[in-house]
Amino acid sequence: MTKLVYVASPFSKIDKKKAFKIAKKACEKVESFDVNFYPISPVLLWGDLKAEVTKHDRYRNLEACKKLLLGCDFIYVANNKHSKESEGICLELLIAEENHIRQLED
Repeated sequence: MTKLVYVASPFSKIDKKKAFKIAKKACEKVESFDVNFYPISPVLLWGDLKAEVTKHDRYRNLEACKKLLLGCDFIYVANNKHSKESEGICLELLIAEENHIRQLED
């Protein structure tokens, strides 16, 4: 049975090409854990479509990420130095914890 895995990876404060590379690698990692895991990455879904120019843009993106996360079975955080510094990922982990969405670990 397919399990959706929300892939949290850095985006707003790093180079976009690097952000896409990190997200893709994290999705590949999720798929390597279990054939039934299906990675969902907001960075890869709409990262090139939804710029974060204003605070309102950032808020809307985070709200969309929250809704996406709440539909997932697990969360996985990209294993990257930028992930540890990301305010967005900290928020996503808090939302996951509050909603009993388990975190996958390497």
